[in-house]
Amino acid sequence: MQQHLFLNNDTIVAFNAEEIKEYRKIGSEDQRLKFLASRWAAKEAAYKAFGKDRILFPEIVVQKRSVARRSFDLRQPQFTRPRFNRSASGVPQLRFEGEAQEKIKEAGVTNSQLSISHDEDYATAFVIFQRNLEA
Repeated sequence: MQQHLFLNNDTIVAFNAEEIKEYRKIGSEDQRLKFLASRWAAKEAAYKAFGKDRILFPEIVVQKRSVARRSFDLRQPQFTRPRFNRSASGVPQLRFEGEAQEKIKEAGVTNSQLSISHDEDYATAFVIFQRNLEA
């Protein structure tokens, strides 16, 4: 059965087991609240961007993707091939599960872009779905 995070024992917040596990690893209450707010904003943005059929929040997973970052050694000649390091924090990306994954596939979505921002008491997110128009 799908796990959900419960607040006040009666309100269901739509996060899956993977996200709940990540949430529980966070030490400070402030960081936990930022985590929940940013994930909620991302799921809401994906939900609204999809628009056609409604998808369930627990089936929208926000995860971090490692990113290759260029690092240059200034002691080496200018044309030395750059090294790539994987960022531990990564950038957020969306993954869809269950019926949401099927609906996304049926809609021809080939990629999604997610941007999350939070400052003080506010979290915002933007989602862009891309699809191949030639298919």
